[in-house]
Amino acid sequence: MQLANNYEVELFRQRLIEKVGAAKAKELLPPYPAAGPFIIPPEAKEYKSAMTNDEWLTTDVSIGAADFQELAAIEASLGFGGTDIGSNEWVVDGTKTTTGKPILANDQHLDIGMPSVWYEVGLHCTPKSDACPYDVAGVTFPGAPGVIEGHNDRIAWSPTNCYPDVQDLFVEEINPQNPNQYKFNGQWENMQIVDEPIKVKDVVSETLKVQITRHGPIMTPVLGSGVTQPLALQWTALRERSHMISAVLQLDRAKNWDDFRNALKSWDIISQNMMYADVDGNIGYMMTAHVPIRAQGDGTVPVPGTGEYEWLGYIPFEEMPFVYNPPTHFITAPNNAVVPPTYKYFLGTEWAAPYRAMRITDLLNAKDRLSMEDMKAMQGDVYSIPLAQFQKHIVALKPEGFLQQRAMDQVKAWDGRLTTDNVGGTILEVTYQRLARNLFASRMNDDKLFAAYVGAMGNNYSRRAVSALLDQPGSEWWGSTGRDAMVKKSFAEAVDWLGSQYGDAPGEWRWGRLHTATFAHQLGSVKPLNLLFNAGPLGVPGGVMTVFATSFNADQSYAAASITSQRQIIDLANLSNSVIVNTTGQSGQPLNKHYSDNVLLWRDVQYTPFYFDRAALDKVREGLLVLIP
Repeated sequence: MQLANNYEVELFRQRLIEKVGAAKAKELLPPYPAAGPFIIPPEAKEYKSAMTNDEWLTTDVSIGAADFQELAAIEASLGFGGTDIGSNEWVVDGTKTTTGKPILANDQHLDIGMPSVWYEVGLHCTPKSDACPYDVAGVTFPGAPGVIEGHNDRIAWSPTNCYPDVQDLFVEEINPQNPNQYKFNGQWENMQIVDEPIKVKDVVSETLKVQITRHGPIMTPVLGSGVTQPLALQWTALRERSHMISAVLQLDRAKNWDDFRNALKSWDIISQNMMYADVDGNIGYMMTAHVPIRAQGDGTVPVPGTGEYEWLGYIPFEEMPFVYNPPTHFITAPNNAVVPPTYKYFLGTEWAAPYRAMRITDLLNAKDRLSMEDMKAMQGDVYSIPLAQFQKHIVALKPEGFLQQRAMDQVKAWDGRLTTDNVGGTILEVTYQRLARNLFASRMNDDKLFAAYVGAMGNNYSRRAVSALLDQPGSEWWGSTGRDAMVKKSFAEAVDWLGSQYGDAPGEWRWGRLHTATFAHQLGSVKPLNLLFNAGPLGVPGGVMTVFATSFNADQSYAAASITSQRQIIDLANLSNSVIVNTTGQSGQPLNKHYSDNVLLWRDVQYTPFYFDRAALDKVREGLLVLIP
């Protein structure tokens, strides 16, 4: 569920509506910009059809005071959840590269941890034949068959999370005479009851009775103590048996665009933006997985489960968004909206803020021809568009006192890049966090709701909401004192806090002192085992909206909570010229020299060879293990 959390956002949005009203909630959760950027913009491929408007469905449903911190704690204990999970990928055709062939770059953003979620692997049949058709390299999940992303001898591919709305919460009406029945289309239906035994050593096992309706399992017992309604979760991943592993193995064997498309017919859950390139010079993009078509509603809030809001089926595969060899000569998909709202079907509303997409597009357009070195520089880019926009409002302030004046000097000198040694960006980020609290916390009157808004569930929204409000000095959100006074107050609070934490010399307020990364193993949570199992903390660059993404939850600390979990750059002109870096290391054994040897390479945006040629690999191999059945 790390890559599908729409049901949490439904709870969050409904709770926000209950606290501030639908109109104000929509201002706090602004729609994706109508002008884009889009993964498939009109100039790449036109999608024109009747489309529903962007007005939210609102219902009379009341879910109670959802405890988002409790929900986050439950998910964290299960290894789910995250802060601003996302990814970057782009592909450029040969007309825009120095090699004359496509280059595909990707980096996935996932929760920080130890060991890495990825394992580098090569699967090579010798000789390659119909009976043994694999000649592929890339990364996979340890223990999973096949290569999830990488390349074979003909094509390269990569995924980023897509975030269509594939989860809905249904409020079931329970029979007061029978708690195991619910109403659907005016009739009482029996729930399916599944016994889930919980076994603990030396303790009498406990059996949980899971109630399942036609919409899915009743989730209320795990949604936090404040949720009172019986909420059933309908999710594409729970409806049918998945064929995703088959899709991965078909991708590993694919030879061309048609094979690639056919493989993705089986990619039915965990919707991804799948990027494509091949050695013949073609590039493409395909959105994957089942996306529901609803009889009514848009999935933004919980709805009654009595029959009016049912799923009618899925968007047909042939009508899912895709593009092949676009006239733009490149495609980029950093979790932003896939298509303009003229697309025939409703996909969702939970797209990432557009800033990474804007920056990547600017960098791709900056040169007529792009090299492998350009791609490396792009993956390491730490320019923050929203903070650079915020800077313009801060430098207009008149600082009070010597410390504020010195802090302002740092802000004025800042170049927009969140490097580890920058100071101006540090001051701006802390000021932004203070401003968000001053703007919204008292209006929400709910610390947990506010923490969710500026944290994992709402950070993309809160950044856009604040940016919009800064251009609306007359908005009533600024209160009686007005915009300039509130911004000035937030700057003063940020300077005071930084001075109390890091001393009264602003030159010492370096971003890397606040923003650190600790790769923590589960066993490293107990001292002194942290010295053996964990790596870090170390200061890291980047932030929430930079291409080099190191997201954090500032309501707790500025420490990185999600990061770029691996990077690849694949050269379709010479596959052996491709590069890769895993986040921590290839080994999961703490005493192995490859347990954390990639950490500094990852931070400094350096790479290791992406070996594909067997002869080159044999020259550098450290060992050989032969398994004979």
